[in-house]
Amino acid sequence: MTAVESREETRLLDWYEDRVRRTGYRLVRAPSPDQLPEFLQDLPVDAIAEGRSPSVVVEVATSPTSRSLQRIDLIRERLIGRPDWVLEVLYTRSNPEMTEVDPGDISHAAERARRLSGQDPAAALLVAWSALEAAARRSDPSAFNKPTGSFELVDHLVSMGDLSQEQGLRFVRLARLRNAVSHGQLDLPIPLDQLTEVIDTVERLSHEDTGPTPLD
Repeated sequence: MTAVESREETRLLDWYEDRVRRTGYRLVRAPSPDQLPEFLQDLPVDAIAEGRSPSVVVEVATSPTSRSLQRIDLIRERLIGRPDWVLEVLYTRSNPEMTEVDPGDISHAAERARRLSGQDPAAALLVAWSALEAAARRSDPSAFNKPTGSFELVDHLVSMGDLSQEQGLRFVRLARLRNAVSHGQLDLPIPLDQLTEVIDTVERLSHEDTGPTPLD
């Protein structure tokens, strides 16, 4: 890791620690093996956040080609079937920025998620959450120009008034399910009413983004 990357990692962890401390977590940087659960003790991790459930493994990705990304994939594999642990990846400025998605593509993803919801709710949740992040990125490109953690996404939507506090609580619970499903916990029941709420929110945000049609 270069000196610039090291400073960027420290900056990101400082920002993350300030954010999660307000929700009851305690950040442990560069934890020793005896501070990690047994299934992670042979892997160096950048940080863990404890004090609430689920516990969080925090990794900083310094570049898309770095060896740290291989470790991130390995951590994801270790967390399969462990819903009491999730992974949050913090992306540094050296990572490529995320580009905005066309509103039509976002609407198409929402329609796909709605069709899937009756057949494969877990797959529908992954598609809907991806579309939610894409819609949020269009509404506020500067806040979402990097890949965004599920909880950070919900926090921002609440802070911008796109979700009420009550909706935010429901979305946080669904974000935990989304993270568990993405890590291989495929047997979890997905509440269809909350899944529908996510899809409805995607459609609302994408429609708001397009704005009124200009008059000739």
